[in-house]
Amino acid sequence: MRYYQINPELDFNNFVKQVSDWAGKFENEVSEKAKDYYQTQGGFKPPMDIIEMDKYYILEIELPGIAKDNVSIKVGEDNILSLTGNKVKSTKDDIISLRHERRYGEFKRSVQLPDNIDINQISATFQNGILTLKISMKEPETPKVVEVPII
Repeated sequence: MRYYQINPELDFNNFVKQVSDWAGKFENEVSEKAKDYYQTQGGFKPPMDIIEMDKYYILEIELPGIAKDNVSIKVGEDNILSLTGNKVKSTKDDIISLRHERRYGEFKRSVQLPDNIDINQISATFQNGILTLKISMKEPETPKVVEVPII
């Protein structure tokens, strides 16, 4: 009969290392797939911050290197805000490019806005590559009360 010494701490550490290795491989594979997707699609997804204030919402979208004429903002009656645009690559014939890290092409972002917005009270400013949208909230409607007579 053989006796084996069991060390729970060592066994647990080995298990954690195996899971960590697997997670690292999975993360690398996913990031490679995402990189391939963005390279083949040619577009990008501009980062956006959404801030809630007392009487309005603020949306700030980073659009560096994009002219405001190349950006379109639409809000439908379903309260979906759609931001579309195109980041145009400047072409110069006498320059040989050695590396490309910036993304160019068309982009689209859609955001479901809450029901309490007033789509007629939206303003947009574009300064230093930041598009800022100010969306006013509707005043809450007072519930309609109907008195029922007793017969």
